Amino acid sequence: MKCPYCKQDLVKGHIQTRGEVLKWLPYDRQISRFELRWKVRDEDIRLGDYKFWHGGDVDAYCCPNCHKIIIDYK
Repeated sequence: MKCPYCKQDLVKGHIQTRGEVLKWLPYDRQISRFELRWKVRDEDIRLGDYKFWHGGDVDAYCCPNCHKIIIDYK
């Protein structure tokens, strides 16, 4: 796969968490200290799979040239 920014080869890998869901949030929303770590609100986008005991995990492609990460979330 090629980087859409610089056209160099991307390196396949993954991003993972321990014990919480990995999600994208709108810029103006902050996670409350008391919010459940596995809750995803309507305005959030869950990235990848989530398992209660293992956390979140999503495949990602990294461009070592321009320092971008590409994620397909569905």
